[in-house]
Amino acid sequence: TVQDGGTLELFGDESPTAPTLDSGSTVKYTGDGDSAVDAYTLKDYTYHHLTIASVDSTDSFATPNATEDANGNFTLSGGTFTAPTTFTVGGDWAKSGGTFTSGTNTVTFDGTADQTLNSGGTDTGSDFHHVTMNKSSGTLSLLTNAIDADGTLTLTSGTYSPGSLATTAGALTIDGG
Repeated sequence: TVQDGGTLELFGDESPTAPTLDSGSTVKYTGDGDSAVDAYTLKDYTYHHLTIASVDSTDSFATPNATEDANGNFTLSGGTFTAPTTFTVGGDWAKSGGTFTSGTNTVTFDGTADQTLNSGGTDTGSDFHHVTMNKSSGTLSLLTNAIDADGTLTLTSGTYSPGSLATTAGALTIDGG
């Protein structure tokens, strides 16, 4: 069991027995530190906080499922993270380094409290394809960087607050909000 406030740190190629991940726990993928290009598949866990912090900038991380859910925060500070078809985040999004590969996939923000989104920029390694905000309560606020959604930005429910930061989208759908 990884308790609230605890962190399970993995390279990415281990085969541990699936742990119980309490609310508030973090799973952190770091790669193996050998400077070689490695491709890792994330474990099929029910994540609370998910962190990709590879010490090897060339390591890549992908999910084994078409749908992945981080019930808490998602943090990317090193390596390359390839989004699954649908990636749902219930907490904050913080990209301070590394590369986010969105493909043609959707990131959904569905937290019940306020959430912040620091995209890390609007460059190719930071942009999104489709973004959906489907919050039963609370506000999704941009923090530090603008957001670029090459596909559709869908505002289904909740409050969106870009502040003074730009929001760029190929299309905008407001269905509630």
